[in-house]
Amino acid sequence: MFWQGGDVELKGFSRNHVIYLNLAHSKEKHFGKLSGDDHGKADVCGAWFLIVTRDRT
Repeated sequence: MFWQGGDVELKGFSRNHVIYLNLAHSKEKHFGKLSGDDHGKADVCGAWFLIVTRDRT
């Protein structure tokens, strides 16, 4: 994980078979949903899943 607060739209990237996730993106876009109902928590888990599994070639 890394923090790039100036670009919260940057979800993450991969380099040399390692996935780097921007904690600033997660805080801005998803952390508020974690204290909500189960649907909000599922949204957060789904978002992380898509970030981690997308473009893994």
